[in-house]
Amino acid sequence: MGKNYYTRLHLRHHTYYIRVGVPKALKALEKRNEIRYSLNTKDYFTAIEKLRRESYKIDLYFDWLRELHMELKDKKIIFTDIELKQLLTYKMRMIDDACDQHYYQIKNGKYSADEIKTFGNKQLQDYNTKTFDENAPDEKIEDLQDIRFIKHQFNQLVYDYLNWLDKRPETKVSTKELINKIKEGGYQLFQLTTNDDETELPNQILSIFRHLLDIDQYSEDKFAKLQGNTTNIPKSSMIRTLENAVEYQKSQELSGVFKTKTTWKEAFDDMIRPAKNAGDVSMTTLAEKKQCISFIMELIDKEYIEQINYDDCKKINRLIYRIPKNANKKYPGKKLLDVLLPDEDNRTNGLSMTTIYKYLAIFKEFLKYCRRQRLLSEDLADLIDSPKRIKDRNPYSSFTDEELCKIFDPVNYCQYTKDGTDAPKFFVPLISLFSGARLNEICQIRMEDIIEDGDIVYFHTSDKHPKQSLKNAQSKRRIPFHPVLKQLGFFQYIKQQRRNNEEWLFPTLLKQYDPKKHKFGKNVGRSFGRYLERLDITDSTKVFHSFRHTVRPKLRDECKLSQEYIDALCGWEGSGGNAGTKNYSHKEQIPIRLLHSFVVKIKYPTLNPLFKKIKERIKLRQKYNQ
Repeated sequence: MGKNYYTRLHLRHHTYYIRVGVPKALKALEKRNEIRYSLNTKDYFTAIEKLRRESYKIDLYFDWLRELHMELKDKKIIFTDIELKQLLTYKMRMIDDACDQHYYQIKNGKYSADEIKTFGNKQLQDYNTKTFDENAPDEKIEDLQDIRFIKHQFNQLVYDYLNWLDKRPETKVSTKELINKIKEGGYQLFQLTTNDDETELPNQILSIFRHLLDIDQYSEDKFAKLQGNTTNIPKSSMIRTLENAVEYQKSQELSGVFKTKTTWKEAFDDMIRPAKNAGDVSMTTLAEKKQCISFIMELIDKEYIEQINYDDCKKINRLIYRIPKNANKKYPGKKLLDVLLPDEDNRTNGLSMTTIYKYLAIFKEFLKYCRRQRLLSEDLADLIDSPKRIKDRNPYSSFTDEELCKIFDPVNYCQYTKDGTDAPKFFVPLISLFSGARLNEICQIRMEDIIEDGDIVYFHTSDKHPKQSLKNAQSKRRIPFHPVLKQLGFFQYIKQQRRNNEEWLFPTLLKQYDPKKHKFGKNVGRSFGRYLERLDITDSTKVFHSFRHTVRPKLRDECKLSQEYIDALCGWEGSGGNAGTKNYSHKEQIPIRLLHSFVVKIKYPTLNPLFKKIKERIKLRQKYNQ
């Protein structure tokens, strides 16, 4: 057997696992010797791909465990020299802040240095009050250097420091989790002696104790200066170092307030600018992408790109499944984090897997762009876990002949369309039935898009006007109107609109225009859906878009058209996998008469008698109105 170049990859019972040893310094925190779990695959190459991603996550996890560089052993906290200096810097910072906050009180002698000291008479009194036991009166301590008092003050200082660190906005989530673990576990600072009889102080602790005494003296000197009393006591090198550290810390915080950051909206606008200018992607698609990213940024409660980190990716993976359906409509004015579903309720009332996949795919694309633009210091896209996509899943199905007869029943259809007086409701379904055109492509037709070539009338699907939009580049095409539409008065309607100097074929839809999604057909689609419900067509896969899926098999099976011509007529991207098939029909213009001959072949024999009755009913209505 060859050498295993992936030491973290292991095969067990025909399934691949990742297995990583926990570093010795972190075992006390992790409480186990190794991290091991299944990669849920039997394929070697898939396992390697997952191994790289999961290894990256584990290594990041180890890095954050090292963040505080603390080791917990036997309910004791062990600091490194660097952390002890950070602890001393915190103490100096508290003295500096106290001088700022209580300046006038200190100047008037109403706030003394004893309030802020670590080892002062006030602190000793507080200690004796807390530990006083009437059954053991000899336990009272009067010496400031008593080992029990020093232990207590050390631990009190550590917990004050951890509480301060926990409230800092820049403190990472993993560090805060460790702090909470320390506080909940009741950990104490390391033993101050090396022997059980407490006869000897370790050099490190003795040094820190002396530094804290120097800081206490420094607080007295600083308070005295504020009160106008000059002192000539020289500062130690450690005090000068800590003073510089506090000054640098505050200057960094001040500069951080004014540091330029990139909002996600600015980054998104930069990302879509090339596609927007080239017109390769519709405004509707861009608006949907922006909405998806906005949703996820609200989920992690971040505004700036530079703020996104590893913990946010974990949060997204965990909470995306708990977002309720139609959250903005159901809970207007509420934050997304306040309306999340409980775990047991997310399958029934949460977002569908298709929607979650779309949201995460768009957000991953956005993260990759931000990484390429150096807005993120690391590639976070691989940390987003997308659900498995169901391949070859079609959310819509075609109408059956029986259902079409229900839809275009003269009584039902004339009642629905008010005997043809509601032009959009009357003509839009018929145009789609005989062309496979999308709802919005029909509703946004302008009069200049309609061309007459002899006895052939057709229209261009266009996005020239700012309010028009197309799904993709393949959607731009020419669609001839079917002769049945002429029989039902559609061509007369066109002439009437021209006489009225109308700009749009269906001007009443302008009031329904959705500027965010660049769509006209929202209400037409909804009203048609309610119409289907009244006809007892309740299958969720049967919607207006089903007309499009009804036309396709007719063109393929009954009209015997090649895939190339079907794609050219209906605006699908070439599905044959051939570049020529994919692009020919759009670069080499297919004669309009040839396209018209294809449309004429679309026939519904069972509907012809119904169309005649609809025509007669409309004529009677017109005579009655006259």
